[in-house]
Amino acid sequence: MVTEVKRLEGFPTLIGSVTIPQIQTNLVYEIPNRWRQPDMAIIAIDQQGQSHPCVGGGGSFSTQANSAVTTGDFYFPLPPEKIERFEYQFRLYRHWVKFENISLQPSQITPVTITVDPE
Repeated sequence: MVTEVKRLEGFPTLIGSVTIPQIQTNLVYEIPNRWRQPDMAIIAIDQQGQSHPCVGGGGSFSTQANSAVTTGDFYFPLPPEKIERFEYQFRLYRHWVKFENISLQPSQITPVTITVDPE
């Protein structure tokens, strides 16, 4: 699942007359494409037990038929040496539902098609 955890430095912040470098942790992950873009959250837990949600990131879902995984990044607002662990939260979907041919005009009626694709 996790393929890399790295330290990122840059984008310094000016506080008063002091420049503070911004240090972040970048977590790179892979998940199976068969999971169909799950509802996913990864939280960093620091050495004092405080949780830190990610401050950015995203996935790159492959359009190649032979690709078995999706890769993505999460960014956390503290350096890797202050992180004790990561907690993963997933919600997998059992069914994939598609609604097609829905009218975008309130007064126009269209024959809507609903397709349920089980896992």
